[in-house]
Amino acid sequence: MYTAKKYLRLLAAALVALTLFGCAEVTVPPTFTEAPSAGGCAEETAPHPSEETAPQEEETAPQEEETAPQEEEAPAARPSEEPAPDCTRPSEEDTAPGSGSDGHTHQWTESVVAPGCTTEGYAAHVCACGVTVVDGYIEATGHSFGAWVTVTEPTQDRTGEAERICAGCGEKERRTLDKLPAGHTHSYGETVTVRPTCGAPGTRTFRCDCGDTYTDEIPRLDHSYALETVGATCTRMGYDLHTCTACGYSYRDNYTELLPHQDVTVETPATCTEGSYVTFTCTVCGDTEIGHRGPSLGGHKWSKWQETKAPTEVSGGLKERRCTVCGEQETETVPPLTHVHTYTATVTEATCTEGGYTTHTCSCGHSYTDSEVPARSHSYVHIRHKPTCTEVGYTHHECRKCGDSYIDTEVPATGHAWGEWETAVAPTDLTTGKAVRRCKYCGYCEGKILEKLPHTHSFGVTVEYVPATCKAEGYAKKACVCGETRTETLPKDHDWVHRHEDEVGHYDVRIMCHCGWSCSAESNYIALFAAHVGSLPIEERYEGHSYYDTATWVVDIPARDWEECSACGTVK
Repeated sequence: MYTAKKYLRLLAAALVALTLFGCAEVTVPPTFTEAPSAGGCAEETAPHPSEETAPQEEETAPQEEETAPQEEEAPAARPSEEPAPDCTRPSEEDTAPGSGSDGHTHQWTESVVAPGCTTEGYAAHVCACGVTVVDGYIEATGHSFGAWVTVTEPTQDRTGEAERICAGCGEKERRTLDKLPAGHTHSYGETVTVRPTCGAPGTRTFRCDCGDTYTDEIPRLDHSYALETVGATCTRMGYDLHTCTACGYSYRDNYTELLPHQDVTVETPATCTEGSYVTFTCTVCGDTEIGHRGPSLGGHKWSKWQETKAPTEVSGGLKERRCTVCGEQETETVPPLTHVHTYTATVTEATCTEGGYTTHTCSCGHSYTDSEVPARSHSYVHIRHKPTCTEVGYTHHECRKCGDSYIDTEVPATGHAWGEWETAVAPTDLTTGKAVRRCKYCGYCEGKILEKLPHTHSFGVTVEYVPATCKAEGYAKKACVCGETRTETLPKDHDWVHRHEDEVGHYDVRIMCHCGWSCSAESNYIALFAAHVGSLPIEERYEGHSYYDTATWVVDIPARDWEECSACGTVK
């Protein structure tokens, strides 16, 4: 889908072709791919580095930029003009420099439109068959405003007005000058705040001692292009690539035709089911094309069926045959044999609660039971468990045949027989102690807590401290290991604090030339440098003259250190 800006580029290219060359048909792709198909050139939509404004003539109506049409419309041919007799109308894909899909070879006439302050430059390639191609976009140069000129001087009662004019297109820009204070005349100093590059303009600020300021734009620098020639291949057209060595912006032009494929021919013979054919493969790009085809050998010549797996009553078998010409194999299944039951007997013995029986099972899964036997009765063994200090006594009954069991005849637990209390952990003035006693029968232990001994405070740890000052007393809060605290008062005293101030200075920036010339960076150094180079003899103007900036640190106020009371300000 075309965006509004892209559509304006297409429309501008069509207008240029109609105006300059009187073309009957115009097809304008954004740019071209590096791998066009054989016989034509494909279209790609690689983004242009500058998306500011599309190249267009001044007569283009501004409202056409707001909404792009859904389909690209080419201007209608003039009634009196017809395509060249040796050309036919190309398809939409036949729009790049090179050969058309109908075999026609384009002969291009190139016209270059230079960029303006707000419009892009481009190259228009026109063929006699009516096809026009636009490429080689160059971004707009941007305005090159001169110095501000006062049109109306400001006074103490009214504002003034200043004007500057673009040297490229003549566009004017105005700004209002503030009223003058009583008895004041503005005197502005200039400072470069943003240096210009080839990708963006710079900015300089003018400031008066009264505080009034205004800014001015510094035109951006020209691109410095490096040329790289990319040769053509059988899948990619050749071209010249121009790349800016400073910002990386680039564009292409001077396209050359595709090279022919370097094909290797391989003949594939016919088989029983497939015909013969010829394959042409390019040794450079790998592109493949199928050529002449011949008939097949008329189908497979099959041998007789051979059994490879015998069928059984449980599963089927397999048989296969082979083609006597190409050796291809074909396999089919053989149905399983008719089944006769063969049973295996399994005896399940009777238990105390369930009867026994015999199970007869065939390998096919069919089974039946017979020879049933009744269940047997339990045969219990009786075990008596004596009571302990904490557990009841009981009688356990368990069947010796099947393991079934139950209990009865419970006897109550006897309870513990305690000995005397013994000290296990002695108490202190900070911690409790512990005493234990044991059961004479089972050895189980029981414990109890012993109370702390009497405590004497010892305040040896400072938990909170506020220093004394020259205006107020301080205090120190100290704590005992038991958690009790005591506060001590501290007499008044100065609270000395070390003070430090760094040195204060500024950088003295100057513009230097390799020949020794220099000027202040706050002056209009670009004009001064140009005047310096212009004053040299012609043979010396372009030999090693370029400017750069240097900075030197100048100390205005030296650093100092002192001690000062934080409370009263006393200095020592």
